[in-house]
Amino acid sequence: MQQQLKMGATRTRSIHKQLERKGTPCVPADSAIRVMKAPLLALAACFALGIALARPDPLASHPTVADPVRAVPVLLGCAAACLLAGLVMLRTRRQLVATVLALAGFVFAGAAGMRLFEFRFPPSHVSHLGGYVGTGGIDLSQPVRLDGRLISDPQRTPYGSQFDVEATRLEAEGPRNRLPALLVSGKVRLRLEAVEDSESLAAAEALEPKYGDFISAEVRLRRPQVYRNPGSFDFRRWMESIEDVYWVGNIRGAPAIERRGRLSPDGTSPGAGHRGPGAPPAGVASLTERARRRLLQSIDRLYPPWLPEGRDGAVLKAVLLGDRSSLDSDTIEDFRKVGLYHLLVIAGLHVGLLAMLAEALLRLLRLGESWRSGLVLLFLLGFASLVEQRAPTLRATLMICAYLLARLLYREQPALNAIGLAALALLAARPAWLFETGFDLSFSAALLIAGLAVPILERTTEPYRRALWRLDAVDFDPSLEPRAAQFRLDLRAMAAALKARVAWLSRHPAAAEALVTAPTRAAVWTVNMLLFSAVLQFGLLLPMAKTFHRVTYAGIGLNALAIPVMTLVLAFARRPRCWERGCPLSRCGPPRRSLWS
Repeated sequence: MQQQLKMGATRTRSIHKQLERKGTPCVPADSAIRVMKAPLLALAACFALGIALARPDPLASHPTVADPVRAVPVLLGCAAACLLAGLVMLRTRRQLVATVLALAGFVFAGAAGMRLFEFRFPPSHVSHLGGYVGTGGIDLSQPVRLDGRLISDPQRTPYGSQFDVEATRLEAEGPRNRLPALLVSGKVRLRLEAVEDSESLAAAEALEPKYGDFISAEVRLRRPQVYRNPGSFDFRRWMESIEDVYWVGNIRGAPAIERRGRLSPDGTSPGAGHRGPGAPPAGVASLTERARRRLLQSIDRLYPPWLPEGRDGAVLKAVLLGDRSSLDSDTIEDFRKVGLYHLLVIAGLHVGLLAMLAEALLRLLRLGESWRSGLVLLFLLGFASLVEQRAPTLRATLMICAYLLARLLYREQPALNAIGLAALALLAARPAWLFETGFDLSFSAALLIAGLAVPILERTTEPYRRALWRLDAVDFDPSLEPRAAQFRLDLRAMAAALKARVAWLSRHPAAAEALVTAPTRAAVWTVNMLLFSAVLQFGLLLPMAKTFHRVTYAGIGLNALAIPVMTLVLAFARRPRCWERGCPLSRCGPPRRSLWS
């Protein structure tokens, strides 16, 4: 054996010498590139640093850079120069210098991305209406006529219904309007006020606006409200940077709306006779929104909102589909008090449990690993298209998709690299997410899990959990750590003692093994969940106190119970009546009574 090792080392040295003669650099084992186990995480951190440095100060009277448009090519040029210099340094085997230059390049790239994000809209976007208002071109103190297409289904609120419109035309009348009509683009959030008169009620029943409808409405537009309390949540900035909503409007009753047509499956409006601006691909977005609407309506049939059980339906909508519009303030406050508000946000827990359940089902069907990975990937992409696509949902979906793709390609699946990849993708698409609470809490939790909780479990309870696998396999003992091997010997001794005392167990050794391993598995699982929950609870102590203004230590135990409860909820939610009504394919198979039947 020693002779073979010596021959292998000699062969490796000769290969290195041949490569050096050809001019190919050989990376030493202790180089910076080999030491960096999660390069994507480091790149994402530098990209986020550049975004934070280039963020404009909302309280400053001038922007931090005199001309943001001129700053973008400078920043992009610096990023390209750093990356090219890093490649040159890597070629000359200066790995540390190359790493520093690459990280600096991503800092400049993040700053450029933040500057470009400020110019993401065309000149006709509704975000530029402020210029027309300020110069007297349009008087928004009076109602205006707004044409557009519904890009969301109306949501019921205590004051009526709310929906988003992709604006196409704005018309203002009156002597103070120098621009009577404008062709515009962009999203406007409208609220249809509930008016309790017979004419408005009859018009509301006849209207029934839905996703894809082209409407024309008399609207009173205003900017999103800003609360001037020091340290309060900046709602307007969140609406503009995250939701891309710069104007909200009120519609006084259903008679003020006129439906001009409905989006057909090919993306055109029969009434208008043309393809609407920003229309979705033929059938894709409309089918997704229709399936989501049917699922929400079926939950409303199971739990009518006007009954006390409607609160259960509101929680079910949030847990299964990410729709929190029906939640009342008391329910939200109750979840916050016990530290379980994260259950109402579709994030890593929901997406991970769904992927695990889908994987377990496909294992029962005896499919290969490649087929399982591909089908779970398609399932997660379909699920992500149904739910509200917020930062935690997209983060979890991207991480699990990266893991499945790496498994398909037979590559390693480091969790920290998956976190870095998800952060890079999300921040490149929308740099403003860096300053959003959901994004920060979601990635903080993911980093605590991958960087702290998992290593702690690997050094404490995980060796004992792995030691419980096939207790009768003596050949498996040498591959374990000494403490885990000794643990298996102790469990075998306990099983042998039980078989010696009970004759029935001596005839059924598998039952004796189960009597020993089942309580041990339960104890190890409980300790794992408590450690996992404690790491998250204490790690997120300051962010939770800053966001929710409270600290809940009871969340350690309650979050440990939440995982099995959520597993049951998601498992039984595959075949309730709401899914059968929303997705006809779920009716296949024998009839079965669901959890909410």
